[in-house]
Amino acid sequence: MTCNVFGTQRLLEAVRSAPSVRRVVFASSGSVYGATTAESAHEGLVPQPHSPYGATKLAAEHLCGMYAENFGVPTVALLYFYAYGPRQRPDVAVYRAIESALRGRRSRSSATARGVTSPMSATSWTRRCVPHPRTSSRPR
Repeated sequence: MTCNVFGTQRLLEAVRSAPSVRRVVFASSGSVYGATTAESAHEGLVPQPHSPYGATKLAAEHLCGMYAENFGVPTVALLYFYAYGPRQRPDVAVYRAIESALRGRRSRSSATARGVTSPMSATSWTRRCVPHPRTSSRPR
């Protein structure tokens, strides 16, 4: 809660008085939708987090929207589903499938490649949301 909610609020408050910052890019999570899978998610879906983590990510998304609306702080929230990499949670299908393969067992996971985000892909999409210094100005 400290990082996702209070940390985001402190960052937005600092950016509010820093006109040289062109955009805040917030990395959210599919956890804001609770038990929904990446395959069934769409932008019209109502968030229903089922964990404290998902609830704090949703609260931080609302903070970003509120600072954009009330104070003109330019924000964008990226919603990542099933990102994998170092320190992967052991309850996620990608982790279980890799662990099974490494142990020579067949995976019981029904996970597909659709909706899975690699660290390189996440980095690429995140960079696309950061404005280029010569082509962007901050609205005020």
